[in-house]
Amino acid sequence: WAPNEQDRLKGYAATRKRGGDAPTKYEVEARRRDGSTIWVITTARRIMWQGEYATQSTVVDITEQKKLEAKVRESETRLAGIIANTGDGIISVDQYGKIRIFNPAAEAMFGYQADEIVGRDVAILMPEAERPDHKAYLDNSTMHESRIINQVRELFGQRKDGSNFPIELNVAKLDPASGDRFVGVVRDITERVEAERHQKHLATAVESLKHPIGIFDADDRLVFANRAYQEINDLIPNAVELGTFFEDHLRAVVEKGLAPDAVGREEDWIAERLAKHR
Repeated sequence: WAPNEQDRLKGYAATRKRGGDAPTKYEVEARRRDGSTIWVITTARRIMWQGEYATQSTVVDITEQKKLEAKVRESETRLAGIIANTGDGIISVDQYGKIRIFNPAAEAMFGYQADEIVGRDVAILMPEAERPDHKAYLDNSTMHESRIINQVRELFGQRKDGSNFPIELNVAKLDPASGDRFVGVVRDITERVEAERHQKHLATAVESLKHPIGIFDADDRLVFANRAYQEINDLIPNAVELGTFFEDHLRAVVEKGLAPDAVGREEDWIAERLAKHR
C-alpha cells in the first residue's frame, strides 16, 4: 500500500479484528512492485481463520476508472470556467423548465443572482404576457424543435426590476441523462437595436431631403443614396447601385459625356475628383 494509506488500513484491520464497525468497501492508493501507483477498490470482512479472527479482502484494480474520472473532473472544471467567464448569458433548464445553470453574464443581464433564481421556472425571464404560453411550448418542444433548436431568434427578456429588453437567443438540446434538457445562449442586443433604430430614422430623414446625398464607406463603396441622388444620376443607373466604387461612378459620368470639362483630360479630371472626394 502507499505510505500515506498505512495508518488508515491498519486502523481498519484493528477495529475489524476487535469486532468493531470498520468500512467493508473502500478505495485505496497502492504501489506496485516497480513503485508505480495504482488505485484499487477493496472489499474486506472479518472471518475466523485457524481459530483466530482475521480479515479476508478482495482487491479490484480501478486505476483506469480513476484516470477517466480525473479527466471528467478536468473537463467539467474547464467547462465551468468557460461558462463563468463568457460574455454571453448561459442558462440551462431541466425537463420541467426549472433553471439549473445561470452564469455571471446572465446575472448581470437579468439582475438576478444565481442562488436566487436556480430552481425557478425560466418563464420568469420572459415578459409576463408570454409566460402562459411557455409551458405549452416546453411540453411540445419536439413539435417546435425545427424553428427553435439551434436557431438564433430575437425576443424580449424581462429583468428582475420588471423592465423588458431585446435579446438574441440560441437554444440547444442536451442529453436528458445530464439532468439538463436545454441550454440557451443569451445576448443583450439593446445597443444594436438602438443603433439600427437611429440608423433607420437617419435614413428616413436623409431620404426625404431634396439635396442629393450619397454616402461611401472607408473602401470608397456606395452604401447609401437618397432618391434625389438617384434621380440626378438617372442616366447612369448602374453607377448608383450600392457597392459601386466612387471611381467607377466618375468613369461612368465621363463615358456618358456628362462632364463637359473632362473632355480631352478624362484621367486628370477623375484624379482631381478622387482627390477632393478623399
